[in-house]
Amino acid sequence: MDLDILLFGERVMDEPRLKVPHYHMQARAFVLYPLAELAPELTLADGRELTHLLSECPFTGLERLPASA
Repeated sequence: MDLDILLFGERVMDEPRLKVPHYHMQARAFVLYPLAELAPELTLADGRELTHLLSECPFTGLERLPASA
């Protein structure tokens, strides 16, 4: 099983097998855009703002699904 831990509160972890915040999340639109819907004002523990990460990550390859009734 491969489990990616993106965030863990405000913790920063840099272990050989675990890096939090996830070290590739800033390049993954499928992570950033849903995260922005949940926490639009988020600032990561390392000081990076989610809005800044979004501005550098194009909304490509994603499809917004209609809200379920």
